Amino acid sequence: MMDVARRHLLLDDAFDAARHGGFDREHERGADHLVVGCEFPAFLTIKVMDWPGGRYGVACSDTTVANKLADEIDVMSLGLEDLLKACSRAYSILRSVPSRPLEAFKAQTRSMPAITEVERIAIQRVGQDIFRLALEDFWGGYCPLTGIKDRALLRASHIVSWASCESDEDRLDVFNGFLLAAHIDAAFDRHLVTIDPSGQLLFAPSISSRGQEMIKGSLIADKLKLDPQHERFLAKHRAKIMASAPDAEIGA
Repeated sequence: MMDVARRHLLLDDAFDAARHGGFDREHERGADHLVVGCEFPAFLTIKVMDWPGGRYGVACSDTTVANKLADEIDVMSLGLEDLLKACSRAYSILRSVPSRPLEAFKAQTRSMPAITEVERIAIQRVGQDIFRLALEDFWGGYCPLTGIKDRALLRASHIVSWASCESDEDRLDVFNGFLLAAHIDAAFDRHLVTIDPSGQLLFAPSISSRGQEMIKGSLIADKLKLDPQHERFLAKHRAKIMASAPDAEIGA
């Protein structure tokens, strides 16, 4: 049987990591696990997977967070430092998903007038800043296609543009955008590239071969790991450029 002191130590360490990662509310403590929460309506279950080695597994009740964590890390074999990173990452993803950005936008613009064009532009800028922060949280602060982390070289790229959206919910939906390196954002914004349902980058017939090679040469991944919620917006983006396009997958 596991030494009682060792069990308490590992679970205490786990909660300390969770607390520093944003999950500061302990809801349950069992013989080998903790359930922790935060101000958002989601829970993390942290389980001790290896008592002698002090390794943990983590699962999130929010499907989007659970899938994103599983894409990025080995959620069933985490040392204490990696557990802290996983908790912090889960918290940042939760902070970005609908309807958190919309709530922040409403709170910040509630008292702002929207009568003149200048006032409406000011409100739009608030929304675009919030949208960018949500994308940075969701994608971990880097372009998932190129790996670029320099903030000045990254763009908050809407899939369906701000002006074309029918509601603030869509304008501020983190699944209506990607955090992209500036050169890929430029091509994406002008509908020279798009993304298929599997996450594969596709080129429009109008982009030059030199442009294609420049984009291909900057990639660290040939496809994005998408959430199913991206497709509602991507289908509209593809429809603008791919109706008559040949199969021009980046890996071809």
